Amino acid sequence: MERRVEKRLFLSMGLYELRVRARNLGVRSPSSYKKEELIEKMLQIIDGQSIPHIKTSNRGRPPKSTKLPPEIAYDFSADNVNTVNSTKPDYFVDEFAFEGYLDVSHEIWGVKEAGHLFDNQFGFVMSAEKVKNCHLRLGDKISGIARNFMDGESAVIVEITKINDVAAESYKRDCFENMDICYPETPLKADLGADVLLGSRNLIIYENNKDLEEFINKLDKTENLYLILGVLEALPEQGLFYKNLKNAKHFAAKIAEEPQAQLKLVEFIINRAKRVAEGGNDVVLLIDNLNKIIKNQNSVSGRDINEFSDIMLCKRFFALARAFKGGSVTVLGAVNNKQKSPLEQAIIKEFECVADNVIKI
Repeated sequence: MERRVEKRLFLSMGLYELRVRARNLGVRSPSSYKKEELIEKMLQIIDGQSIPHIKTSNRGRPPKSTKLPPEIAYDFSADNVNTVNSTKPDYFVDEFAFEGYLDVSHEIWGVKEAGHLFDNQFGFVMSAEKVKNCHLRLGDKISGIARNFMDGESAVIVEITKINDVAAESYKRDCFENMDICYPETPLKADLGADVLLGSRNLIIYENNKDLEEFINKLDKTENLYLILGVLEALPEQGLFYKNLKNAKHFAAKIAEEPQAQLKLVEFIINRAKRVAEGGNDVVLLIDNLNKIIKNQNSVSGRDINEFSDIMLCKRFFALARAFKGGSVTVLGAVNNKQKSPLEQAIIKEFECVADNVIKI
């Protein structure tokens, strides 16, 4: 049983990662083997059927490491030349449950927990092959079993049990872009100061944060909605308000985060809304606020932060709204008009003609 689980762990890895593990384990010339052959060599060393190779020559290219992982204790004395300590290394038994959201960075696929969306390193990694075989998409919420392989490195995902809170083996869905779109007709049952339809685009103009919080509270109390909130440059006291919401799923980038992290939050919640809608849910997506999206885009591109120039990400956000059979995505783009600056007025003017409703609170 243990050998089968170990082999499943190795099969879930990419070839490059597998070769690195094999080299550390003591497999000689791991790059000369095919994947199945390499896994067999690694299992033979783990089971004590073969002795790990340690390069001692100083000729040629220096080895990447002449040390075996500290978890593996081999005894090379004369009496024990063909044996390996009977205790399994820690990383073959340290198996635990995980939950997080699928992301990709530099062609490496992995899962990040909700509180670590902007970390440079993944908490859990998986091969592109597993992503393809499980039909996973960016923004999917994934639960399953992971395993620590070596200290200081990301855990490896061994098994996926749930995708978006549905059992993985029975999970089926359509592609968001291919869903049959229809005209919004169903009203959103909340007193928001306008007749908001499920699947519509809405521009919210506010001057006081308290007014926006009251607006969000009304949405949070509405039944049969999947409410997603995205907050850019969030202040600590705002976190207290969002934590007290009962139904909303909120994701925030703190004010101290880099501009790239602020924009990554927007990309993430757009993908997350798609994944939830593919499950046949009525999704309401609110971003606070459009001003900060444009300012952070200007900061990344080296422009004046108050320049009204790059609005493509805001357009993608509004383009997400649609109604279809069995679900919808309703977008609410908030604009803080407290200063009535040229940038704020330009945003309002640009998106007034796109929005189905302009709600002033």
